[in-house]
Amino acid sequence: MIALSDDLEYTLPMPTLHRFGNCKLQMFAREHGVPHVHLAFPEGKAVLAIDTGELLAGKLPRHGADEARAWIAANRAMLLARWAELQGE
Repeated sequence: MIALSDDLEYTLPMPTLHRFGNCKLQMFAREHGVPHVHLAFPEGKAVLAIDTGELLAGKLPRHGADEARAWIAANRAMLLARWAELQGE
């Protein structure tokens, strides 16, 4: 399970990979678990698996879910390569 916490202080790279509407899609370095991206919406946060688009944590607003999953699917190869780079693989 991927944890969401406002108390986490990320001191490692967390590049914003894409923005759409009020959503920011990010990936953190040295994460664990399945390759995933973090989404930050005004309404909250969510974590989606890169290979399936599955919601791993948080809540995904209806208005952003389809667009986020479509962008992830269209950019899956780039996201997996970026994941490997940020995880030091």
